[in-house]
Amino acid sequence: MKYSIIYILLIFFLSSCSKQQEKIATEPTFKMLEFKKSSFPSTLVYKGSVVQGLHWSDKNGDNYFLLTEENATEKFDSLNDMYFRTKYWHGYHFANNKSSDYKLLREFTDFVKDCEFDLVHEFLADYFTVTDNDKNNIGEVTVIYLKNCVSDVSPDDIILLMFENGSKYAIKGLTSVNVPGLSIKGERKVDASFNSAVPVLKEYAITMFDRAAGIK
Repeated sequence: MKYSIIYILLIFFLSSCSKQQEKIATEPTFKMLEFKKSSFPSTLVYKGSVVQGLHWSDKNGDNYFLLTEENATEKFDSLNDMYFRTKYWHGYHFANNKSSDYKLLREFTDFVKDCEFDLVHEFLADYFTVTDNDKNNIGEVTVIYLKNCVSDVSPDDIILLMFENGSKYAIKGLTSVNVPGLSIKGERKVDASFNSAVPVLKEYAITMFDRAAGIK
């Protein structure tokens, strides 16, 4: 009887340890952290000035995603008496894989070049997010921005980019316009890159894009 009790206790102990190890192995690692322009690592290399940023931890370790802008440049066309403006902007995803060194996982660059009218560029702050919709403990970053060179009321180009673990997915289109005397429905074109993403990421991206573009 004495040995039977010891055996039962041993089995219980081993079972408890196994469950605890399983809990540790499956415990989510994705966690949002505070982003401060004044305190992100000085070793991160990027172009332009940081205008927005995100900070989180996941399977890749400590992550930063920076959105930056370069100052617009102008050149004067004396023949036509006009100024042309050019502006570049960038995004950078860095992760340290739980070490002291940060690695650039992915970046993007876009621009409006030689614009003779009103140059439009805007990162939509409400849609700059990190999520873990596919529950794999790796954050996916969503960036949506507008771009245009326009002299009247017309749709802006709208671009959604999603980044996960070095992969990039895109949706592009046009914003809706609803002003007195003018109504234009927005447009959406999902890039083929989303064919390799899990369905939940594509569904989330389309929902965010349609909301930002004003597509009903």
